[in-house]
Amino acid sequence: MQTADIQENRILDQRPIPLENEYPTSYADRMGRWYARFVSEDHKKGSGQYLTPMEVAKFMARACKLKDVGTLRVLDPGAGAGILSCPYVKRLLRILIVA
Repeated sequence: MQTADIQENRILDQRPIPLENEYPTSYADRMGRWYARFVSEDHKKGSGQYLTPMEVAKFMARACKLKDVGTLRVLDPGAGAGILSCPYVKRLLRILIVA
C-alpha cells in the first residue's frame, strides 16, 4: 500500500460518526467541515469543491416549489456531504407528516 493511501485511510478512520438523535442536516454540516480541514484550497478550487453554508442550504430548501406528484426525484449537484439535500428532505418529511 502506498504512503498516500495509508494516510488517507487514517484520515477516514477519524471521520465523525452521527451523534445520537442528530439531524442529518447537522451531521452533513459537521462532515463537510471535517472534510474541508484535510483538503487544500488549491484542491477545492481545482475540483470545484465548495462547502455550502447550512443557512444557504436551508434557504434554498425553503425556496423550492413542491408539486403534488407520485414519484419524487431530488438531484443534488454536489452530493458531497449532502448539505444541499438534507434540508430539502427534512422539509419534505415535515410536510408529509403534517399532511
